Amino acid sequence: MGESGTVNEVAEALDPKFEMIVGRFGRENTLLKDGKYIKDLSYLNRPLKEVIYIDYSTDDVTFHTENAIVLPKFDGDAGDRHLIDLIPFLDYLAK
Repeated sequence: MGESGTVNEVAEALDPKFEMIVGRFGRENTLLKDGKYIKDLSYLNRPLKEVIYIDYSTDDVTFHTENAIVLPKFDGDAGDRHLIDLIPFLDYLAK
């Protein structure tokens, strides 16, 4: 969810009780490198094998692309199910 204005809104809608989505990154959690904002997942202070980054690009997470799940960018289409279809997989990982 690369656009920082909506990161917390989406995370709170998916997990309003903060039970599953523990770490949330916005622009304030980035490093500026070569004119680009990069998210360093190591700042979450947990084993990286337990971290998943979901976005439409790996550009913001170049240090940890192996943790990224890349979905097509959401364009407002009400029929877009990419994130919803990911729920069973994320549920499996959570268990």
